[in-house]
Order: sequence, then C-alpha cells, then structure tokens
Amino acid sequence: MKINENMKVFEKMHIKTRRNRHFLERFIKKVAKTIKKFGNQKIFLQNA
Repeated sequence: MKINENMKVFEKMHIKTRRNRHFLERFIKKVAKTIKKFGNQKIFLQNA
C-alpha cells in the first residue's frame, strides 16, 4: 500500500517536471533568440 502511494506521488511529480521542462525549453529558446538579436545590434556586447 505504502509503495503504491509513493508511485502515485512520483508519477504526479514526473508529469509536472515534464510539463516544466517543456516550458523551460520554450523559455530558453526565447532568451537565446533575444540574445542573438541584441548581439546583431551590438548592444549586448557593449553592455556585457
């Protein structure tokens, strides 16, 4: 019984992290695109 409960909790966590990973990937891509855009304008290099 106890092991079964732990598995359910683990499954919930796994689904959550998978959703978070998808969100993080999109966020990182957005940030990378922004940095690239700034790099092209040479503003990012001046501020670095």
